[in-house]
Amino acid sequence: MEEPSTARDVQGAHRSTRLFPLAASLPATVSFLGSQHFLKFTFQNQEIYWILIYRLVLTHDKEIPTSATAASRRLQTPTKSKVTTQKCRSTSWFNGIVLRIFPSETCAAGLELRQSEKSNATSVKTMKNSKYIWMNGEMVPWESATVHVMSHALHYGSSVFEGIRCYATPNGRCIFRLDAHIKRFFNSAKLYRYPLSFTVSEIETGCRDSITKNDLEAAYIRPLAFLGAGSLGVVPNEDVPTDVIIAAMEFGTYLGEEGLKNGIDVCVSSWARTTSAALPVLSKAGGHYLNAQLIGGEARRNGFAEGISVTARGTVSEGSAENLFIVRDGKIFTPPLSAAILDGITRDAVITLARHLDFDVIEQEIPRELLYIADEIFLTGTAAEVTPVRSVDRMEIGCGSRGPITEALQNAFFGLFDGTTQDHWNWLDSVES
Repeated sequence: MEEPSTARDVQGAHRSTRLFPLAASLPATVSFLGSQHFLKFTFQNQEIYWILIYRLVLTHDKEIPTSATAASRRLQTPTKSKVTTQKCRSTSWFNGIVLRIFPSETCAAGLELRQSEKSNATSVKTMKNSKYIWMNGEMVPWESATVHVMSHALHYGSSVFEGIRCYATPNGRCIFRLDAHIKRFFNSAKLYRYPLSFTVSEIETGCRDSITKNDLEAAYIRPLAFLGAGSLGVVPNEDVPTDVIIAAMEFGTYLGEEGLKNGIDVCVSSWARTTSAALPVLSKAGGHYLNAQLIGGEARRNGFAEGISVTARGTVSEGSAENLFIVRDGKIFTPPLSAAILDGITRDAVITLARHLDFDVIEQEIPRELLYIADEIFLTGTAAEVTPVRSVDRMEIGCGSRGPITEALQNAFFGLFDGTTQDHWNWLDSVES
């Protein structure tokens, strides 16, 4: 098979062979390349065979069989040959396939190709509608919470928002750090000079009411303030209203349960994080997340669960929607606010928990190369919670799974909600209070 020259050609070539029997020349050479996202691996040498397993992210929705063995093929090699294989684990990939090797006494190796059943690359949870949304102080049916197509926010991204979690705890439903989130919500609006006609107390009450009205035990809460209709100019008129909504809905693990346990695979994005010289990055504003869409979208299209952005100086910033930590020699490092990161509330909680556990936490600029030689890496955020990273740019981090310090911090964090970690900081706000 002629080697494709581009990623698109790669996909076309795969389709032309329909991937089955993977290649008629399996005992010889198999080539999947054409971009940095595809790896050429070769079965060579009549006596010793090397098999390097790499992810293949394809767009075959209908052509890949559902049977785990439908595409199994055995390499026809001399039975006396030794086999050397790279250690690997079976992993599921979104919209793609799993390659898995296993020893065989009668031949060099067995190669199994099957449809992925779980998504690591795009395990972000889909929103589940609730019954009601708090809108400008009133509870309205979910389907009735609409805005005009000429709303300023729709045209220019002029909005600020928060993401907040409510957990089911032994003491009932509790919202994690509600006061800190709403304070940041108001600060975000202040930085953009968006006037809010509601008080902090009213927004906090709206968050609690959104939980109780929708009869939710655990939920993701989304307060959003946005400029409504009334001005088409980029700079809105002073009389343009600022509408506020609060939605609460069921929301599972953002990057997947498997990711929480075993870690996710990330890449360094080609897109840099927006700097504070261009935008007030401490504001959690809607328009900022166009940058996040580019970072996260690029990663998932290339088979990764998340993308890591860098600053204009080339130092590490954060994920598309998460703060980042690395562990080296027992110390925890995280980029400072000057690295164009959001001042994450979960980030702050993890730093506090880490120091409570007597870990050294150092805020400093992190050069990109430190990612690859870190002992551990993990991401934090309201949606992501505390998610370990097992590889960066296809380079294994540490042991290639969740590290001991990450696990300790996960246990401390989730312990806040199951009662095993004492809430010394009054972070849990009771919904029933």
